Amino acid sequence: MRGVGQIRRWYAQAFETIEGTLHHKEKAALADGNMALLLWAYDFEPPTGGTPPADVHLTGRVLLADCRSDAGAWKLLFDIDTTPRNVTRALLA
Repeated sequence: MRGVGQIRRWYAQAFETIEGTLHHKEKAALADGNMALLLWAYDFEPPTGGTPPADVHLTGRVLLADCRSDAGAWKLLFDIDTTPRNVTRALLA
């Protein structure tokens, strides 16, 4: 996805159609001047008896990179998701 419009449309439909519980844990955070990074791991638990949509990753790690604009507003620069097999619900406890 690229741009605010595409991202906004995806999240709007996702929150209306995806049911379940998202377990997550911050693993690292760093802010330095006009750049901030946040690393977290997640595990998606579908409702009992439910099947997650095909495009939903059940476990993963996310790196968010934000930068501060000249006007002082924080803007998302990168949102990188990976799906390593070593992310488990126990890791998030």
